[in-house]
Amino acid sequence: MTTITNEKGDELFSVMLERNLDIILANDETTMHKVSNISPIDSERMAYRDVLVVTLIILEGQE
Repeated sequence: MTTITNEKGDELFSVMLERNLDIILANDETTMHKVSNISPIDSERMAYRDVLVVTLIILEGQE
């Protein structure tokens, strides 16, 4: 489960990303995010979560 909050920690929404290429886009200046713990389906194998965080910034003089 992914939860998006405002800067005060008030929950804005929660969503389960279940399909390949599911994404959330958020304004990093005004929101925070947290994710639930994961556990393996098969206790003999490791569990994993793929995460890619991309930050876009405007360089001075490049507006």
